[in-house]
Amino acid sequence: KQINSQTLGLDTLSVQDAYTPKGTAVTRDVTTYKDGGTTLAAPDAAAIDAALGTTGASGTAAVKFKDGNYFVEVTGTTKNGLYEATVDAAGAVTMTANKATVTGAGTVTKNQVVDAVTPTPVDTVAAATALTNAGVTGATGNTSLVKMSFEDKNGKVTDAGYALKVGNDYYAADYDEKTGEIKAKTVNYTDATGAAKTGA
Repeated sequence: KQINSQTLGLDTLSVQDAYTPKGTAVTRDVTTYKDGGTTLAAPDAAAIDAALGTTGASGTAAVKFKDGNYFVEVTGTTKNGLYEATVDAAGAVTMTANKATVTGAGTVTKNQVVDAVTPTPVDTVAAATALTNAGVTGATGNTSLVKMSFEDKNGKVTDAGYALKVGNDYYAADYDEKTGEIKAKTVNYTDATGAAKTGA
């Protein structure tokens, strides 16, 4: 739904003119990592058997890392896969029997330390596609997520949630700060010919 004074219930001309909409760009802190000075000691075959309950001491392990977390990828056993792990200050890696569900973890041989924390615009590709499908022109490649507020003539600011900005227009949206998922608030309806339509 497009956000303006009327959709907020401010439907008299004098009230509309008294409120100024503002959109502040929403970013997520993206952390990048680099090698530290400690070499990691991956679990040996005996440690793999102890963690997974396998036998034969035939397993090998590679230490993986993604988004601040360590994992161990096991091969050569009947329980191959990627498992959650921890790393102590000395670089010793302790694996668990908990299968990891992450994808894209990279192999590391050193402990990982923070390199930089960079505010980065959230991904709006899927939300822009939803707006395009709802008839919004120019959404592809031109959509950003903003935190909406409305300021009255006395300087009082009212929080109005999140919106997708396309050009000078704003469209209501839900945003999950934990997952980064954005959902454009579109409306399904039937037009005069009986055809199903989607609007924003």
